[in-house]
Amino acid sequence: MIRPATAADAHELYIMLQHSFKKYAEASVPASALTETPSSLEHKLSTTFQAYLYVADGHVVGVCMYQFINGACHFHRLCVHSHHQGKGISKKLLQQLETRAIEQGCTELYCESRFSNCSYYLQQNYSITNYNETTSLYLLKKILTNTKKAWQCA
Repeated sequence: MIRPATAADAHELYIMLQHSFKKYAEASVPASALTETPSSLEHKLSTTFQAYLYVADGHVVGVCMYQFINGACHFHRLCVHSHHQGKGISKKLLQQLETRAIEQGCTELYCESRFSNCSYYLQQNYSITNYNETTSLYLLKKILTNTKKAWQCA
């Protein structure tokens, strides 16, 4: 089940991020997700950030944080617990996010990703638009199209 996160979810969100991003702790540029705290997440969810949580058996097993900036949707911290990977959870979270972005009038969806994850986004119809040498992250973009049918009455 996918549901919107609230500030009250900050601690469970923190645990999920620590679990999912710990593999990048020793990278040349460690994941910024590892610097998050329950307080920082609670603050973000109380201000301009939003998130979707994927809940299975009463536990958060997937996360996607996002915000709307200048008519575009920017997401980050997309992750799925290692015991639940390969079940299409990240695709479901992205589909939910795309629907929400289209409802908000966005025409573009952006994320930053390490090279090792770029192939996943390319398979989801994203394109690489830039590379940040400081963070070693690639900027990816997806053009959103409103697939809702418009009906006309005569």
